[in-house]
Amino acid sequence: MTNGETMIEHRLDTEGVDPLMLAGVNDRNLQEIVRLFRVRVVLRGDHAIVSGGLVAVERAVPVLQHMIELARLRAPFDVPDIARFADGIDAPDATRAVLDRAARDLRRLGARLRAQVG
Repeated sequence: MTNGETMIEHRLDTEGVDPLMLAGVNDRNLQEIVRLFRVRVVLRGDHAIVSGGLVAVERAVPVLQHMIELARLRAPFDVPDIARFADGIDAPDATRAVLDRAARDLRRLGARLRAQVG
């Protein structure tokens, strides 16, 4: 907390997510979120709890939500991918950009799964 910045806590639902896939080996994926956004991330039960300054949490949540969705779909990702997910967070419509990337990734995954099944 710097300059009297307001501290907040945001909970994200992680039900159905493989914790190892989300957190990464030795929590490397979560450590990357901490490094990029200067927030605290804790996995407790079916929730990921992000805490820190208001601006930092607002920037970290869309990236962590994207990671949760990928982990829920069992789509692999690693530390370098997280920095890529974070690209554009400073853009005026950062949330939209992250969601667009998530939708594109999900479409690719769906196409791969359909090709494997049929």
